[in-house]
Order: sequence, then structure tokens, then C-alpha cells
Amino acid sequence: MGYQVSVLVPVYNVEAYIETCVRSLMEQTYPNIQFVFVDDCSTDNSLQILNRVVAEYPDRAQDVLVVSHPQNKGLAAARNTAIDHATGSFISHVDSDDYMERDAIENLVSRQVETGADIVSGQALAEYEDHDSVMELREYASMHDMTLDMIKPTLRHTLWGRLIRKSLYTDHALSAKEGANIGEDAQVMPCLAYYATKAVNCHCLVYHYNCKKENSYSHKIGDLHRLCQRGIQDVESYQVVREFFRDKDAAFFNEAERSLSKFVQLLMGYYVLSTNKQEFDKLKQLYQQLKCGRVKVRTWHEIHAATSYNFWYCKLTSFVFKPVKSKWRRR
Repeated sequence: MGYQVSVLVPVYNVEAYIETCVRSLMEQTYPNIQFVFVDDCSTDNSLQILNRVVAEYPDRAQDVLVVSHPQNKGLAAARNTAIDHATGSFISHVDSDDYMERDAIENLVSRQVETGADIVSGQALAEYEDHDSVMELREYASMHDMTLDMIKPTLRHTLWGRLIRKSLYTDHALSAKEGANIGEDAQVMPCLAYYATKAVNCHCLVYHYNCKKENSYSHKIGDLHRLCQRGIQDVESYQVVREFFRDKDAAFFNEAERSLSKFVQLLMGYYVLSTNKQEFDKLKQLYQQLKCGRVKVRTWHEIHAATSYNFWYCKLTSFVFKPVKSKWRRR
């Protein structure tokens, strides 16, 4: 029968997508699965749809645990709650607006048993309105290389689409900072890679990443308020990552600081466009602390006089920051 895998699914206002997600999980070919759904106080019909679909699979019903938060706590808290209730030796994260291939867990487990790895990463397909795109599945020569890459702000640090040994969480008390709704996996995945002794890839399609979501940030990229809110959470997440690696390998800490600096730059640019000088000044101070005087940041008035709302943020940030030295400090 094989060891138990806990599939962990946070749920919040996904009534348009959750049926597809739940059916893909209930129909998994691997038999020994615990399904943990955490409802984060959805205000739509997500929970009702979840219960209705689960009821259609009586053979799986005893394997399903639905946990409800008494109040909305955010995505990071929902993932943490799911981990707290997981009983499997390995876990697999699934977002409730995405879905898995029917043989996903079976293929991931098979690869893990074959290799003894702590982390098995499967192939994912990003699905857009007009096309699909196979996401990069990178090979790493060492766990050091994987950890460095997980620190970088790319989609390669996502938690979903993987099989992860649960003890990596429990033995090292890893969790995401509560309140994060965007980029919470960026806080955790680098730490998991750091503690793992072996990670491998499973070159089978296991995961479908839904990029058609009406409420996704990619559909509202011009909304400055949303950009600022996302930027705040990205900065907070990378502050967590930087602190985790502060007393570890200098290469990891420098990469975390580099990534944090990039997000601070972007958020400062958003604040200029949204004319939020107070928050801009706070971030400017943080950025100067990060760079230790190696970059001169233009004043608010210099930037505001030279920019307009028609500037795209990448053009803006190239004007905001004038490099003093191109070489990063070594520790």
C-alpha cells in the first residue's frame, strides 16, 4: 500500500475552481492519501461545493479532513494549519484553484521510493486563457545550488507540485509568517531546500497551474493599490528569508539580501507612482541600510518631477537607483 501522503489544500473563495481541484484529488490512483482542506472563512460557496464533491467519492470520504478557521487568517496561516493536521510521512501542497493529474501522487511517490529523496519536484503546466506553457524543471548539482535558486524570486520556489518529507517542517519548526497571502512559499521553500539532504525531479506532468484566475495579480497588473499590497508582502517575505540565512552560508545570505533589495526597489517605484511619499521615505531608509551606501537613491522630488503615470515601473526603477558600486559586499 505504501506510506501515507498528506495532500494539503487551503480554501478561500474559489467556488469557480474548487470542484475541478477536488475531483482531481479524489480520483488519485495512489491509495494511501490523507486530504486536509483548510477553509479560511470563505464567503462564497467553496465549502459547500467541497463537501458535495467529496460525498460523491464514498471510498475516499474517511480520508478527508476539513478544518475551518474561526476567522480569516490568510494563505500562510491556512498552510500552517494544514501541516499541523497532516499525518502522512510526506506532504504535497495543492492550491484550490489548481488541480493535479490523476497519477500525480503515485508518480511522485514512486520517484521518492526509487531515490530516497526528501523533496521530489514534478512537472507543472501553466494554463493561460490562450495557451499552455510547460514550466521549467531545473536540475541541480547539489542541495547548495538548489537552495541558492530557491532564494531567488522566481516561480521555481513554489511549494505546489512537489512531494516533501514532513519531518523537514516538524524537525526544524518551519512555518510561513501568518498574514502572508502572496509569496508565502518564498519564505518556506528555501528553508526546506537548506535542510533537505537530497532532492530529485519527476519528469512527469503532475500539476496544472491555473493562470486564468480573474482575481490573480496578473489580471490586475495596472492596479497600483494591488501592486503596492503585493510589494509589501514580497518585502516582508524576503525579510523573513534574509533573517533565516543571516547566520548561515554567506552565499545564501547575500542572495537573500539581493532579492530583498530588488523587491524594495520595485515597491519604492510603486509608491512614487501612487504618490505615497511617507511610505517611500520609510523604504528608502531600509534600502540604504541594505546597500550600506553603495547605491545613491534619488530624492522623492527628483523622481516625481521626472516621472508620469504613463511610465512603466521598470523604467521608473532604472531612474530611481544610481549604482555607486556594482560589486556586492562579500561577508
